[in-house]
Amino acid sequence: NRSVIYDVTDTQAELGFTFGWDIRPDRLQNWILRTNLRYYPWMNLQLDDQSVSFSALEFNFIQLIIMFR
Repeated sequence: NRSVIYDVTDTQAELGFTFGWDIRPDRLQNWILRTNLRYYPWMNLQLDDQSVSFSALEFNFIQLIIMFR
């Protein structure tokens, strides 16, 4: 049972798509609830002669955004 362990760091810019919407109680509040979808269809990492795909749909159900004024 032999395993190969890779310690890889890669920084790159990728084209992606983000869709989302905000739930705002009224214009006077300093907070909103945000939901968004992110998709990076061509994100992958090359390891030796193999390509590892990271193209996945990320769904952030609800984020609390607080705006300090």
